Amino acid sequence: MKAPRILLVDDERAVRFGFGEYLRDRGFVVECAQDLAGAQARLASTAFDLLITDLRLDRTGATDGLEVVARARQARPGIRVVVLTACETDQAGEAYRCGADLFLQKPQPLASVANLLEALLEGVRP
Repeated sequence: MKAPRILLVDDERAVRFGFGEYLRDRGFVVECAQDLAGAQARLASTAFDLLITDLRLDRTGATDGLEVVARARQARPGIRVVVLTACETDQAGEAYRCGADLFLQKPQPLASVANLLEALLEGVRP
């Protein structure tokens, strides 16, 4: 069985490293990007099964993560999408309108998030 490919987009290096390593240990193939441009480049060159993006990808307060979601849906219509955020619970509706399958508040236990990702990839709506 082919390991699911994940694109993890977050502006915080510690999140990309820690969460990425955890997912790799769970058997996922993980690539990372820190911003919209990096995410677009990877989406254009690689067929990912799942996108995980932070809502805010810089300190300006812009919700670039929603743009990542919209562009991922255009580039790869079958991709599953998870949006993570530490503060913007009022953006959930907009995230779903842009194409997110799941909207999660940070922090979350990594095991819980990984279980949700596995269910999403198996076609189960968490």
